[in-house]
Amino acid sequence: MIEEADTNNVIRWNEAGDGFIVIDTNEFISQQILPKFFRHSNWSSFVRQLNFYGFKKGFHASAACEFKHPKFLKGRRDLLSQIKRKTAENQSNQRKILEDLQKDFEDLKHRNESMWHFQRKMMLMMYSFVSPEDEKANPPEESPSATTATAAA
Repeated sequence: MIEEADTNNVIRWNEAGDGFIVIDTNEFISQQILPKFFRHSNWSSFVRQLNFYGFKKGFHASAACEFKHPKFLKGRRDLLSQIKRKTAENQSNQRKILEDLQKDFEDLKHRNESMWHFQRKMMLMMYSFVSPEDEKANPPEESPSATTATAAA
C-alpha cells in the first residue's frame, strides 16, 4: 500500500524511512485505499488497529498524520514478522512494571529523607565542636521535602 506508486499522493514513507505519512485522510478513505487493504473504511478503526500493534501517531510538518513503529522500516520486510499485537498480558506486565517503579520511587524518597536527617544530625554534632568565635556558622537548612512543601504553599 505504501510502496505503490499510484497511492504516493495519499500515503507514502516519510523522508527517513522510519514511518509512513497519510497525507490526506479523506482521500485515503474515498480512493478506496483503506478498504482495499482492510475490512473497513473507517479512519478511527484504522488508527486503533495501528495502536494495537504499537504504532505511534504523530504529525508531519505538512500537517499530515505520521505513524511510526521501531520495526516498521522502509526496505526491511524481514522485521514485519516481529510486529505483534499488544495483548492483555503485555498490558498487565506494563502495569506491574509501573507499580514496581512507583514503589522504587517511594523507597528512594524515603531513603533520601533518612539520609538528609542523618546528614543534619552529623552537622549538628560537628557544630557542637566548633569554638565560640565560630558560632556565626549557620546550622543546616530544612529538609528537601519541607522546603518543597513550603514552596508549594
